[in-house]
Amino acid sequence: MSPRYTDILIFLTCITYTAALHCLNCTNDIPPRYCSTVRKCNDGEVCFTKSHTSENGTVLFDTGCKSSQACGLGHNNNHGVDQLHHHTLCMECCSSPLCNNKGCSQSGYPSNRGPICFDCQNISDPTLCDRLKVCEVNQACYLQKEVESGNLHYTSGCINKQACTSSVDIFGKRNIDGCSKCCLRDLCNIQCK
Repeated sequence: MSPRYTDILIFLTCITYTAALHCLNCTNDIPPRYCSTVRKCNDGEVCFTKSHTSENGTVLFDTGCKSSQACGLGHNNNHGVDQLHHHTLCMECCSSPLCNNKGCSQSGYPSNRGPICFDCQNISDPTLCDRLKVCEVNQACYLQKEVESGNLHYTSGCINKQACTSSVDIFGKRNIDGCSKCCLRDLCNIQCK
């Protein structure tokens, strides 16, 4: 193998693309699957779900990102009382996108559903969207880059699958740079590429 080829191979091996981990992010909420806010975790963080009882005995859930070290062995399912006098029932961590929707033995998202999509209107950068929506079975995720009154913005959410096959722009607004995207995977509508 030539030295130049080896250098290129080593360089390409060192380049890795890691998609950001997105986790549900709510505090004192009902079961996690109903949380519609998402957070992009920092490097070294994983998703967590914590269930606790409020002062009146209601079971509530906190979800978000937490250091993977803080989620180490011995921290899952620990019981205790936090600084707000909540009685912790469960603490679990996981490391796949939106995995905390079913944390602490909750049922999670239904199996008969469409994709889970970013859902933001008139945002300057689609990667800043922090809202989610669970689409219906007959829907897809969409992302559209638009110019309205000279201002560039993005709109994302759920849309009927039939609208995705139309040759007309999704909303009839001026689409620039060919960014009008429909997709069928969870969290697929965060960028036009």
